[in-house]
Amino acid sequence: MWSAGSVVASPERLPPASDPALLRALLRRDPLPFGDADELATLRDRCVLITGAGGSIGSALARAAARDARRVVALDRSETGLGALGRDLRATHPALDLRLVLADIGDRTTIVRLLDDVRPELILHCAAHKHLPLLEQQPLEALRNNLLATATLADAAVASGVATFLLLSTDKAAAPISVLGASKRAAEMHCCALAGRSSTRFVVLRSGNVLGSSGSVLEVFMAQLARAEPLTVSHRDARRFMLTVDECVAAVLRTLALAADGDLLVVDAGDPIRIEELARRLIRHLGSDIGLRDTALHAGEKLSEVLTGPDEVLVPTAVPSLMLVRARAVTDAPDLALAREAIRSGSEAAGYRALAQLVPGYARPGADPE
Repeated sequence: MWSAGSVVASPERLPPASDPALLRALLRRDPLPFGDADELATLRDRCVLITGAGGSIGSALARAAARDARRVVALDRSETGLGALGRDLRATHPALDLRLVLADIGDRTTIVRLLDDVRPELILHCAAHKHLPLLEQQPLEALRNNLLATATLADAAVASGVATFLLLSTDKAAAPISVLGASKRAAEMHCCALAGRSSTRFVVLRSGNVLGSSGSVLEVFMAQLARAEPLTVSHRDARRFMLTVDECVAAVLRTLALAADGDLLVVDAGDPIRIEELARRLIRHLGSDIGLRDTALHAGEKLSEVLTGPDEVLVPTAVPSLMLVRARAVTDAPDLALAREAIRSGSEAAGYRALAQLVPGYARPGADPE
């Protein structure tokens, strides 16, 4: 227990960011309703390939798949995360047909060979760069990993006859003002444009901020508490849609069961939470007297996230926590030539221009001319 007014400074005294009691205290709501997971036979007896499997969401999906799937192919380019997942799954599911793949999804030759070898029926594409401030300064990495690698994987899935391809996206792709959001929106557009052109079903799920995941604001706060530092809040009115890792996994499984080819769904996590209030709830829950420190919004960061862009409307589904996005159909895949040329030339200015050309409405304020 933490006594009222004490400064929590030792890491061993802090609960993990994924602690269920901590998450309940911070979110102050019941878990989002997605239906009974036992009724969702979407992974049963299937070969499932999960990208970004070493990350928080990818590894949680791999653990869910391990309970029902015929085979789990876990792919990541981080050997640390992938190795830890492999040790865990082999201990908890010793009979599981598990394959760990250390690879870069942007490597077309490797991906084509892998799909031809393992013949997955489902691809759950979670791999992405998601650190907004870093990507604002390095747009070529966002193009390379979030867009072009996604396109490589999606195109290979079509060629290999994969039954379903799910892209896990972000609410930052709605009316994007950041490199992160624009690169993910372009990836959404590529996947939606492939719908109806092959036997592969393409679906997209936009998630809000996943509290307790790697790199989330809660992880930042916990590290600051461990160092007895004030919690940094970029803006007193900054608000974000919040859900847990378990809720994100449930949303993915429900989307697989619900969505038709070309559907784009969003997680309805209720009202957005002010980051300042989240920090204060954390301090109260831990009985700390740590204070807050104002910083400033990062370039490309919104004061409040939205679920849809200006040409999109939300339509209810049979699942209260999932909404279908209705928009003008994406009939043509984005022209990726400018993005590829920007990477070839190494020009960040060309990278920003490529994103502006790919995503209607996106413009980076103050971008330096080449």
